[in-house]
Amino acid sequence: ATPSPTANDNTETESQTAETKTPEKMVPEITVTSAILAKAYKDNEVAADQKYKDKVIEVSGKVTGVDNGILDNEIIVKLSDGEYDFSGPWCYMLPSEHDKVVNYAKGQQVTLVGMGNSATIGSPMFKDCVIK
Repeated sequence: ATPSPTANDNTETESQTAETKTPEKMVPEITVTSAILAKAYKDNEVAADQKYKDKVIEVSGKVTGVDNGILDNEIIVKLSDGEYDFSGPWCYMLPSEHDKVVNYAKGQQVTLVGMGNSATIGSPMFKDCVIK
């Protein structure tokens, strides 16, 4: 009888661990504006990665665009960098959020939560993003 409850405990633990890895279930470790985030990556990408990469980040800012990604089911919400909007964060939205972001308008203030994922061509990248 002892091995059975142990097996059940392991299964429950694995299930809970898997659930807490998605941003919608996790509490953001850092809350930041898109302008501050863009400036951090512009000033020193290595230092910014140490602070933001692989962490759950809550980022708020103005929408500069909603675009399709390279893959068929990717939607990217681009946020302002506070200046010229060349290097603002890109948030790759989870498929569950696609229907919600199609109505986003340029200039709309939003708050998104996602996993920090370094920068590409100066723009901070976030994966698995959800709307807060």
